[in-house]
Order: sequence, then structure tokens, then C-alpha cells
Amino acid sequence: MNDLSLSEAGKKIKNRFLTEITAQKTKISQQIAALGSNLPDQIRVAAQAKYGPDQNKNLTAEQAQIFTTHASQITSPELLNQIKELLNLLVEAEKIKPNDRPAVINLSLTNLKKSYQNGTGDKKLAYATVNKVDNRTELKNKWNNQVVARKVFEASVLDSIPALEEAEKLLVKVQTAQAQKEVDSSLLTELENYSSAPRGEIKNKAYQAVNGDKKRVQKALEHLREISQKRIKIVEGLQNARNQTELDTAYQTIKNSDFYQSEKNRQLTDKIHTRKKVCLEIASDNSISAPLNQFLQNNLIKIIPESIQNTANEAELTRLESELKGFLKAGKGEEKEQIYQKYQGVINDILTEISQEKQR
Repeated sequence: MNDLSLSEAGKKIKNRFLTEITAQKTKISQQIAALGSNLPDQIRVAAQAKYGPDQNKNLTAEQAQIFTTHASQITSPELLNQIKELLNLLVEAEKIKPNDRPAVINLSLTNLKKSYQNGTGDKKLAYATVNKVDNRTELKNKWNNQVVARKVFEASVLDSIPALEEAEKLLVKVQTAQAQKEVDSSLLTELENYSSAPRGEIKNKAYQAVNGDKKRVQKALEHLREISQKRIKIVEGLQNARNQTELDTAYQTIKNSDFYQSEKNRQLTDKIHTRKKVCLEIASDNSISAPLNQFLQNNLIKIIPESIQNTANEAELTRLESELKGFLKAGKGEEKEQIYQKYQGVINDILTEISQEKQR
């Protein structure tokens, strides 16, 4: 083979391998670019992509928040891919309206979410990220997409699943309070705990979302306090009666009112009426010393059920309990022992109520 032939063969070999090398270099460069491309750019593309088995469904504005509001939590291409895969599956399930889904589809959807929730690594992280907005959708659907539900569950302050769940609990309590017609000190205390929760805590986030510009929590609190004040004012007619005639008149007035139609209010009214009759009897009992006579008249007609609304109320009730127990513990022949023997029925009844109220 002459030099010219060698030269031509070399060129052919060079060209052949150069083409392959160039092709491989291009392929490798593309792979490197894909691996090393800007993750924020990939996230932005994912927000605009179509999903579902046919890749023809746009994300809702809420779902798109996964790639905007919560973009900082997507820290790797692998996690991004898991999120996109989960969205594809969820979008397919969402084609059927929640109320029209057969039980088997609801079960499959639940199992799908659980498989991600109970997964590991990026799969579990994908669930946590997607669920931040998916939970909002589920909650709004659960509440039939009511205006109040949209206002509450779309609040940006609800930045975690626990915060969303806490907001739903509070919304239920607020609606219960708004419909309340009887005193409910437990509910009042619970709402006050949300209202006074330190900023940043889950209860405070729930409070901000539910209270909103309509001041829902505050209005519920005002309603419960008004009921409590109304009860106090109505019962005062019995407590302040100076004789049996005034007592009977006050009692009949309450019985004819809407207040008395409630079982809880009826029980309270009947008890205070009975105890006031005892107090009128005590007032004319000359065998009881003036200090103890006044003590009994003042305290045997107190409202005990639902009376603890703060620590001061509880402390006052504890003092009354201690003083009444002094009648039980008095030695034989002592004045308190004689009073207890005569009026033990009402004293024991009040002590039982105090014990129940403190346990509540």
C-alpha cells in the first residue's frame, strides 16, 4: 500500500470515528445538561405541563401552587418526578366527581395516597408536598365548596397539614357556637384558647384563617358570652326575690319564656327556685347566727353548672367547696353540724355540682 492509500484510509477511519465521537459527545452533553439543568426551570415547566394518562389535563390554580408557593420544597429532579407521577394519578382520579365515585374508586384513591404517605424517600416527600394543596381541595369538597370553606382553607397561613386540620376543627367549633342557645363554658374556653394562642403556633394559624375579615371566632365568642350574661340576668329574678310571692312571680315569668324551653336551662331554673325557697326559710331561722345565715343565703343560690370560665372562677368555686365541707366536718353539737343536719340535702347537692363542674 502506497502513502496515498494510507493517507486516504486514515482519513476514512478518522472521519468514521469522528462522527461517532461527535454523536456520543452530543448525547453525553444532552444528558449532562438534563442532569445539571436549572431545577427552578424544570419546576416552572412542570407547572405548565399537562397531566393524566392522556397528558391532556391542565393543573388547577390550586395544584399549580405545588410548583409556585411550595417550589422551595422541591429540592431534586428525582423528587420533582415523583410529584409529577403522583399528580398524574390524582388527576385521573379527579375525573370522577367525589359524590359520584363508586366505593371501589374512593378506596383505590385512598390506597393510592396511603402508598405514597407510607412510602420512603422521595415518594413520601412527594406525598407531603402534593398533600399541602390536595388537602385543601378535599376539605373544600367535604364542606360542599361553601364560601366560608373556600375563605378558610385557602388561607396562606395554613402552611401545613396539621394547620389545615386544626382550622377545620376550629371552624366546626365556631359553627357550633353560633348555633348555641345554652351556656357552654367548655366551648367558650376552647375558643378563647385559639384566640389567645401565641403567634406562629398551629392554633394561632387556625385562628387567623377561621377568624378572617369576618371576625368569625370573635363573633362566636361574643355570642357565647351574651348567652352566659343572659342566663345570669334571668336567674337573678329568682336569686333576688325577697319573699315567696316575688319568688313565685319570677319563677312563673321564666317558665313562660323561651329560656325555659331548653332542658339545661329548665333544670337550672328549677334548682335555683328550690334552693331559694330553702334560703327564705333560712332567713327566718333565728337559731342560725347572723354570719352563717348570710353566708347560706348568699351561696346556696349560686349558679354552679357552666360557671367556670377562667382560673378566677375555679378558685372562687374551690373556696365555696371548702367552706361548705366545713358543715360536713363540724363536730357533734356545733352550729354548723346542726345546720347541716337540717339542710344537708341542698348542701350535698351543691357540693356534687361543684365537683362535677371542676371535673368538666
